[in-house]
Amino acid sequence: MYKQYLSAKSLIAKILEENPETRANDKLLMLEVWKKQEFVLSLEQERKFKSVMSPEVIRRTRQKIQQEGKYLPEDRVVAKRKGESNAMHDELMSEDRKAEDFSKTFLI
Repeated sequence: MYKQYLSAKSLIAKILEENPETRANDKLLMLEVWKKQEFVLSLEQERKFKSVMSPEVIRRTRQKIQQEGKYLPEDRVVAKRKGESNAMHDELMSEDRKAEDFSKTFLI
């Protein structure tokens, strides 16, 4: 999971560097990421995509509604999300510890 994050971070950083317009427009950033992944929309599809509600707005709104205890997913989905969240946290903490150990060993 951490490797996937690093891969995404690298790709997105490259796009942000090369295309300043993407720094303030998440929909444009998504389109550019998808193009790099060879998922290309027609011009009409791109136009429509730019006019619809952002996937992030949809996700965040769903999350807020569910935080209120409404329309919750099945227990198995909650367990899966919790497991994935814990795994990512553990991986990030492990990487932080490695960096801290490195700095103690070599940067003293």
